[in-house]
Order: sequence, then structure tokens, then C-alpha cells
Amino acid sequence: MPYNPRPSTEWASLSDHERFDKITYIICGPGSQWNVVAVREVSHVILEESCHPKNPMSIAKRGNCLMDIERILRNHLDQSIEVFLEPQGDMNKLRVKLRGVKV
Repeated sequence: MPYNPRPSTEWASLSDHERFDKITYIICGPGSQWNVVAVREVSHVILEESCHPKNPMSIAKRGNCLMDIERILRNHLDQSIEVFLEPQGDMNKLRVKLRGVKV
């Protein structure tokens, strides 16, 4: 398998909506801790954690989960899929006040 496989013609021929639906069907089952935010550039899947913000998943567990999700998506849909976590803003109260950003 090449390091950066290209999307298959079948996967690339799907509409953005069809790709989003197929990925959501696999990831967002009952009890899932993940939401699909977007599918960009054919094979970039952006996820966000759907659990309560005061009880987030540990960083180590989250990393392992994201790798597992990527492997599942590659095995079921297309080898070119890459999974990314939606970036979150800094919510630390002291740093937010220092920057003058209001929450």
C-alpha cells in the first residue's frame, strides 16, 4: 500500500453528500462518542468528540480511537481516508481574559 494512496475512482465519483452519509453511517451508531463535522477534499474526515465537555476522553484514548476509526473507514470505504479531530479554541479562563476574548 502506498504511503498516500489516491482515492479510488468509485469513491471519488460519489457526491460530497453521499460520502458524508456513508462515513456517518459507519461512525455515528447508537452510543457513539463521535460526530462527523465535515468531509473535505474527498478523503479528509473531520470529527468532533460528542461526549460531555466536562468529562472528555483522555488524550491517549482519543488518539487510539481516531486511529481505529481511520482503519475501519479505510477497510470499509476507501484506502485514502484520513481522520482529523476538529480543532477547539482555548477555553482557559485566564488566557481568554489576557487576550481580551469574550466567551
